[in-house]
Amino acid sequence: MHQGSVHVAAHGATAAKLEPVLAHELAHSRLASLGLPEWLEEGLVVHLEKAVVPGETFAADLQLVALHREFWTPGRLERFFTGDVFCGADDAEGLPYALAYQLVGELMRDEAGKLATLLEQSSW
Repeated sequence: MHQGSVHVAAHGATAAKLEPVLAHELAHSRLASLGLPEWLEEGLVVHLEKAVVPGETFAADLQLVALHREFWTPGRLERFFTGDVFCGADDAEGLPYALAYQLVGELMRDEAGKLATLLEQSSW
């Protein structure tokens, strides 16, 4: 929800389980006012989450590449860019978040100005 106060519902018995969730959701709260496309916001949020709470990465091993190839149909790619794939049960173990993370990572590595320009010119 991008309106009102930030509310985060999370479960976990330890701080280590809650830290990544809180970092992720608080990053959303800071970016929400920019009105970015969902895929771009999710990619940025995952990068911020991993900067605050280092842990597992979305390593591009051969098994993950095979999962992506099987998962991303033209319809799902359309739902990725509209943001609908992030809201449904069709998550496939975080593949939409992994793709968003990879795309933003490529933008960050390519040229420093490209990501800034995209952020300035993008809108939901």
